[in-house]
Parts: sequence; C-alpha cells; structure tokens
Amino acid sequence: MSSNEFDNAVKLVKMVDIDDEDNLLMLYGLYKQALQGDCQDFHPFPLICKTKRYDRWSAWNKNKGMSREDAMKNYVKQVYKLIE
Repeated sequence: MSSNEFDNAVKLVKMVDIDDEDNLLMLYGLYKQALQGDCQDFHPFPLICKTKRYDRWSAWNKNKGMSREDAMKNYVKQVYKLIE
C-alpha cells in the first residue's frame, strides 16, 4: 500500500457525499489509526447520552492494535466500497 493510494482516498472522501454517520465514524477511526496509531486519548465519558467526541473516540479505539499499514489498506478499501 502506497501512501499515494491512501492520500487519494482521503481526497476522494472529501469530494463525495457520505451521509451515513456510521460509515463516517468508521472512516474516521481508520484514518486516525493510519496516521497516529493506537488511540492514546482519555476515554470521554458520556454524561446522559453519547456525544460526538465519545463516538469518535470509540470509532478510533475499535482499531486498537491494528498496524498503520493495515489501517491505510482498510481505509482505502472502505472508501472505494462506499463510492461504488
């Protein structure tokens, strides 16, 4: 997997309309894992209902232990799957 493929997929996501919040969160988690590795942020406890910050943290943390290379591959794969 080249970083060019990943970069192109990131640009492509910005040009298409993905309106499903679950798909956006999944892509966010893979993107963060690919760029930063495992989530090191503190767990944001939701007060009464889930918050956007909590949802993002959860999406990223689901990829814990995944290599950056695998996260890039999965990100590219999911982007092309969503735009088909």
